[in-house]
Amino acid sequence: MSLVEVIHNSAYAAHIRESQYIYPLMQCVHITGLAMFAGGVALVNVRVAGLGSAVPLVDLGRHAMRVAWIGLAMIVLTGVNMAASFLEVFAVSTVMQVKLGFILLALANAVILQRGLAGAGGAPWAISPPDPAAARKWAALGIAVLLTIITLGKLLAYIGGKD
Repeated sequence: MSLVEVIHNSAYAAHIRESQYIYPLMQCVHITGLAMFAGGVALVNVRVAGLGSAVPLVDLGRHAMRVAWIGLAMIVLTGVNMAASFLEVFAVSTVMQVKLGFILLALANAVILQRGLAGAGGAPWAISPPDPAAARKWAALGIAVLLTIITLGKLLAYIGGKD
């Protein structure tokens, strides 16, 4: 028996899968976490791009990224459990594999934003804000990645078998 089958057939995964309330509750927490993560990261992206320049970038970014990291924790905790409950479906889903790739891109974006706001030597963007033209492109790309993740998450219900 493969590891995917062992996890999928475990009592824990079956309990999540067969419960009337657990999977839907996890999905609600997952979506709330996604809103927090995507909202926080998108907010910092648009601020880095120059919108809302009356609000100090580092101050806004520190608060927004705190919310984003909490959201990410919610996403990971629920996502791993939901995936385990239907692992035989998700392990072979091209949509899930593409979604995971885009999640890695979103995490890279979030880490880069975090480093600009509070790097090892302080907050580099407090001293020298990023180049506006490059920041606008980066923000557009970061937001496009987040929207793609949301879209792929919904497509899982229609292409690949499970919401």
